[in-house]
Amino acid sequence: PQSPQHTGIICHDNQGKYYLTAGNTLYSYNPKTGASTKMASFQSETINAMTDAGDGRLFISTYLYGLTIYDTRTGTSENFRIGEPDSLRGRICSNWILDIYPDNEQRIWLATASGVCYYDLKAERFSKALLNGTICFSVCQTKEGDILIGTDEGLFVGDTSDVQRFTQGGGLHDKTIRHI
Repeated sequence: PQSPQHTGIICHDNQGKYYLTAGNTLYSYNPKTGASTKMASFQSETINAMTDAGDGRLFISTYLYGLTIYDTRTGTSENFRIGEPDSLRGRICSNWILDIYPDNEQRIWLATASGVCYYDLKAERFSKALLNGTICFSVCQTKEGDILIGTDEGLFVGDTSDVQRFTQGGGLHDKTIRHI
């Protein structure tokens, strides 16, 4: 199978479809035939991260241009930037999104260069930032439901309202945690 030159991200959605990125372009992809079809290009140099919301929407980090929500069913997209708050949905905590993670409670978490926030899929709005001003590289959820956040100041654990530095076993403070 072939893919577009400089493929960066491959995303397998909950409906069994594949998407991939090359530069600032999104493609649908058939891994059996190797065929790819251009779906959209975004205002950015590259795409940093991408995840599926489970309903046909892809959440895409458009490098330094915030978050783009792309609807694969309609081919439409919405872009959210920190300087352009939405009165109904709030705003993202930084335009530089380093990681995107869907949790088990219908939230899409955004690890950014200035904290972590999430988009609530039920309420269709952004949360307030946690760890505001901290470079957050990655985010994930434990099987117990806790949120883990890898930062330039160590590992943090918490929930939607509060996060604390991880301290078990001596902790990982003052350690840069890039991937979880």
